[in-house]
Amino acid sequence: GRLTTAYTIGATVGPALGGVLGASGDLYRGARLAVFFSLVSVALSCLLPGGVVAKTTAAASKGGVARTLDIATRPAVLPLLLTKVIGSVAASMHGTAFPLVMTQRLGLDAKALGAAMSA
Repeated sequence: GRLTTAYTIGATVGPALGGVLGASGDLYRGARLAVFFSLVSVALSCLLPGGVVAKTTAAASKGGVARTLDIATRPAVLPLLLTKVIGSVAASMHGTAFPLVMTQRLGLDAKALGAAMSA
């Protein structure tokens, strides 16, 4: 719940704020701010109380890599994993090409690109 909420807020506010900061001319200011808040989130995660962190059972940690490969290569699971990998590669290609198309083909500036990326 909390992690999904934080990720959603960051994915919405981050590009918009980065676009506004990038429009001022200093592209490194947004990057520095992103690194700073990432380090703050790491520090806050380390300060979580012990009851919040999920505990693994002995049965769940048995087997290691061999157990994972056994599960991943099952006939019912392998097509799902391949679909996930193909979808992830396509999403990555889109995430890389989208800002290039928006700036080079459509002429958006940094502020407008940030607003489009956060929408």
